[in-house]
Amino acid sequence: MEELRWILVGLGLLFLLGLWIWETRRPRQASAKSQTRAGERFEPTIKSLETGRTQPLAAAQDEDDEKAALERMRRKAEEAREAEELRAAEEAPVLEPVLSSLDETAADVVQAERTTSIDAWPKEQRIVTLRVAAPPLERFEGQALVDALQAEKLVHGRYEIFHREVDGRTLFSAASLVEPGTFDLGAVAGRRFPGVTLFAVLPGPLSPMQTFDTLLEAARSLADRLHGLVQDERGAGLSAQRLMNIREGLIDYQHRLERLAAAGQR
Repeated sequence: MEELRWILVGLGLLFLLGLWIWETRRPRQASAKSQTRAGERFEPTIKSLETGRTQPLAAAQDEDDEKAALERMRRKAEEAREAEELRAAEEAPVLEPVLSSLDETAADVVQAERTTSIDAWPKEQRIVTLRVAAPPLERFEGQALVDALQAEKLVHGRYEIFHREVDGRTLFSAASLVEPGTFDLGAVAGRRFPGVTLFAVLPGPLSPMQTFDTLLEAARSLADRLHGLVQDERGAGLSAQRLMNIREGLIDYQHRLERLAAAGQR
């Protein structure tokens, strides 16, 4: 019985010793594991480094692609703009044909046809203009336009434009709205024209009012033949008010010529 008691006491002591050893070693193992985990958090792996390198490279590549796409779009827009400017230049209307490419025409007509004392004052020269234009987004076919002009008794002549004459003198002329205003009869078929400008140099073979009435009648008839529009010299619609203003201006001009003629006869 006494021996059994000592055996149990020895076993209890061994158990307590083992428990004490286990408890003393456990904090050191936990600390080592935590240090190992902490080290893993701060030490990047090869995979993470590769990912870190790839993302900036991909971003840079995307940025380069975007710049290249923008550059291609810019070049295309530039090419389209240049093509549009070239097309517009080819069909640019002559806003004031008698004051630009046809300036010499007006001067020569006045000089050659000066027959009355009224014409002795060059400063009193005046040009009256109307337009016959194609409807918006349309053009007159070249040969059809030439045929209509000839049907209105206009003849292709000096400076490669059309003229209507009275007693051998030019009453009014017709030029293309496309620079330089001329008509090449050999190449007119198939070409497209935005319209024509009809202009008369005053004073002429008829009185200013007679000249304008003849000019207006021809413009309206030409517009009917071509299904076009009659406009004033600026390309605006020829309203009743605008027509009245033109007539009033020509009446004043006629009176001024008469006063100058009377003064010259004294």
